[in-house]
Amino acid sequence: MIRGRLSIKGANVTFQLDDLCSAGYPEQKNRFEIAPEAKIETLFASTGKLRLIALVSGLEVHQDFALNYDKLYHFLAGEFGNVETMRLGKSIEQLVIAGNCTPQSADIDKVCRGSFRAEKYNKKVCADLSTAIDMFELYLKKLVSCCKVTIMPGTTQSVDCVGECDVGSILLPQKPLSKCLFEEMAESPRLELATNPCAFDLDGRVMLGTSGQNVNDIMMYSKLSDPIKIMKKQLKWRHVCPTTPDTLRSYPFDDKDPFVLDSCPNLYFVGNQEHYMTKVIKNDKLCIKLLAVPRFALTKSIVLLNMDTLDTFEVSLSQEGSNLS
Repeated sequence: MIRGRLSIKGANVTFQLDDLCSAGYPEQKNRFEIAPEAKIETLFASTGKLRLIALVSGLEVHQDFALNYDKLYHFLAGEFGNVETMRLGKSIEQLVIAGNCTPQSADIDKVCRGSFRAEKYNKKVCADLSTAIDMFELYLKKLVSCCKVTIMPGTTQSVDCVGECDVGSILLPQKPLSKCLFEEMAESPRLELATNPCAFDLDGRVMLGTSGQNVNDIMMYSKLSDPIKIMKKQLKWRHVCPTTPDTLRSYPFDDKDPFVLDSCPNLYFVGNQEHYMTKVIKNDKLCIKLLAVPRFALTKSIVLLNMDTLDTFEVSLSQEGSNLS
């Protein structure tokens, strides 16, 4: 990340720092007008065919929350709620899982510390991991029967989720999860294993997303706590992961930084956040939608994205009932 410093020369060969200047937003190749705030009623009132993408993160699939996972499946299958809600479910063409599909074992910290007693913990961690993957694969079969499923890896460390999740390399940019993890689903045309970060093409518009490490890491080592403000700064800095490799582990690159933004996306989302948040930034040259996708294990919420308008809506699938906003 390159920043300029505006200073005034003082006495005794000193400089007084007046301002820090960033590069600003990169050029947006395809500007698309997005409404600042859209109501879910606009989907209900639509008479044409709806094309929706469902965004979810932090599933952390385990048996204690089986009821909530069943609700998500039935919603995607168009079998949940009233007639209007069922129509939304049937209109979902793709489900994007932005990291943290499975929880990590509670004993993983003991193994990572290298304790001389780690042998027994190794066996327990491996058993817990195997059980979690098998459970997620069974659940994945149901999800794939509803729509195309794209899985991004994740190893998010948040304030209330200290452990690391998902199986795979923690070095950014993360490679797709191995097909060996889902042997029965490996050749399914409706399952896509993506990278993290990942860019999606929506009819010529660009949707850029991460599983949340790049935002949560800044929260851990700064006073910033609003994910939308952090995302806005990252776009101005033209860098998706400005804390790599110092506090966020990444692959070494000596010729080109893969996290530098050469152009602005139309939509930028991050997963595994505490709440659903959104904001539209626009001027004469660009229009960008910022989106924080809530952690499902914590909020029981998913996000619906209208592919035609880039409007987003939160859908809550809590045990008390469903709520659309």
